[in-house]
Amino acid sequence: MTKDFSADELAILREHLRKNIPGIVDDKLQEELEKLISTPDEARKILDNHQANDTLTVSDQLPEATPEDGNWKKEVRDAIQKANDELEYKFTENKEDTKHLTFKDGENIISFSSPNNAYVEGEQKAFDELVVAAKKMGKTSIQFGKFEKHPEYKAMLCLACLKYDMAISNPPKLDDLKDNPQAKEALKGIISLYSQEADEELAKAKTNFLKAVSTPTTESDKELQKLFHDIQKAKKDSQNSEEIRKLEEQIKKHSLGEALYKAINEKAKTMKIGLKLGIISEDEVKSYSSTKSSQENDVQRTFKGAIDQNIIRNALNSSTSR
Repeated sequence: MTKDFSADELAILREHLRKNIPGIVDDKLQEELEKLISTPDEARKILDNHQANDTLTVSDQLPEATPEDGNWKKEVRDAIQKANDELEYKFTENKEDTKHLTFKDGENIISFSSPNNAYVEGEQKAFDELVVAAKKMGKTSIQFGKFEKHPEYKAMLCLACLKYDMAISNPPKLDDLKDNPQAKEALKGIISLYSQEADEELAKAKTNFLKAVSTPTTESDKELQKLFHDIQKAKKDSQNSEEIRKLEEQIKKHSLGEALYKAINEKAKTMKIGLKLGIISEDEVKSYSSTKSSQENDVQRTFKGAIDQNIIRNALNSSTSR
C-alpha cells in the first residue's frame, strides 16, 4: 500500500500519528501507519488538511467573517508582531473591525478571517509584512486568491514571496501582469525568476531534442532526425525561406520539437518584457548567447547558435510590434 503514497506524504502521516498518539513507539507507529494507509480516503483527507493548514490564501476581497475562534488569533497576533520586529513596521490591531482580525499601518491593511485566509491592501510593505508573518505562522506557501479590484497586487504579492523565500502554489502568469503600469516596479523584481525558469526549460528542451536527433531510439526520433538534417541541409544550400518554414512546421508537430519552440518563445517573452520595463537594453538582447561547452561538436554549436538567433529575433520583433 505504501507505493500509493510518496515519501513526503508518508512522513506527514507519521508526524500526524505521533501528534495524535502520545508516547507511541516506532514499532507501533509503523503498525498504525499501515493501518491508516489501508484506508486511503482517510489518509488523503489528513494530507489535504495538512496542505490547507500549510497554505495561506491571499486576495484583495475581504472575506466574510468566520465564527471560528481560538488559538489561531493569538498565533496571528504573535506572527504580526514578529514581522513588525523583523521589518521595523508598525502594524497594529484594528479593534473596530469585529468581524475580522485586522492590522493597519497607515493606509496599509492586512485582515484575517481565518488562519488560512487573508485580505491585503496598500503598498509593498503590506505584502512584505503579510508574507513574513505567514512564515512566522509556519506557512510554507501562498495561494493567490482573486485580485479583481487590484490586479497589480498579484505582482506585489509575488515580489514579497520571492524576497522572503516563500513558495507560491499558483504563481500569476507573466501575461496577466506585464501591461499593468502599477505592477511595473514589482515586475522588475520578479522578471529574473521567470527568466531563470525559462532558461531551465530551454536547456532541458535543447538537451532532449539533441539527444533524439543524435542517437534516435524510436521511429518518432528517427523522423525528427531526418527533419533536422533536412532543415540543416536546406539552410546550408540557401534554399528559399518557404521551404525552410515548412520543415520548421513539421518539426513543431513532433513533441520534442513543440517543447523546444515553446521554450524558445518563453525565453523570448521574458526578454521582451525586460525590454519593455527597461531592465535590459536592446544591445544586450542582440548580444544574447546561451552557455556553450568546448566539448560540443559543430552540429551542436550550430544548433544552439540558431536557437539564440531565433530567441533574439522573436524578442526584438515582439517588443517592436506592440
